[in-house]
Amino acid sequence: MVLTGDLVDEHTNSIEPLNSLLECLPEAPRFFVPGNHDKIAPVTRELYASLSKYGVTILDNKKVSLSKKGKRVSIVGLDDPYLGTPDPELLTGHGASEGELSILLCHAPTFGSQAVAQFKDTWDSCSKEVATSQKPRFTSGSVLELASRHDFDLVLAGHTHGGQIKIPGLGAVFVPGQGFPPRYVEGVYRSGSTAMFITRGLGTSRLPVRLFSRPEVAIIRWFTP
Repeated sequence: MVLTGDLVDEHTNSIEPLNSLLECLPEAPRFFVPGNHDKIAPVTRELYASLSKYGVTILDNKKVSLSKKGKRVSIVGLDDPYLGTPDPELLTGHGASEGELSILLCHAPTFGSQAVAQFKDTWDSCSKEVATSQKPRFTSGSVLELASRHDFDLVLAGHTHGGQIKIPGLGAVFVPGQGFPPRYVEGVYRSGSTAMFITRGLGTSRLPVRLFSRPEVAIIRWFTP
């Protein structure tokens, strides 16, 4: 079970509603990566304490491995890509072996400008491109493209609210950190053998309204040959 951040924001005065939610979660390994709003909320310290109390592992630039029915799973969690300091070294050495499912957790599907500069070196040094002159530049800020070059199987992200407000026939017109039209909004995207799923999540940002973008809690089933 993963929580991809923004559980609170700058207007949150109490985490009791979150505690009620955490109490209802079924027994399972639980993982959390911070979002940009978690970083600036007045209850950030209380948030982290509550997550720990309810058995949620905080993966801000950390990785874990677990086993389920004889299958190994490697999970890497990055700090928020806009207001945090995500660690590039976690991508180059995520440690997943052959036959092991590798998952990258990141709050947003794109990096902020500061993180783009941080991750440029890991992009340039990636062994998939041999000739330096032929290497594409890492300027898009796409978490999916970077994860693909480092052989992750799955990326789980949020942040977008599925566009939050959509216009029929046009779709999402605004997603934080992206231009128009936004490239990554919701659902599944693929690059090579890597898939990225972006959840619409449950909440809202700035305006307390959703239009043609239903809240969701997603259940993902991963099948291997």
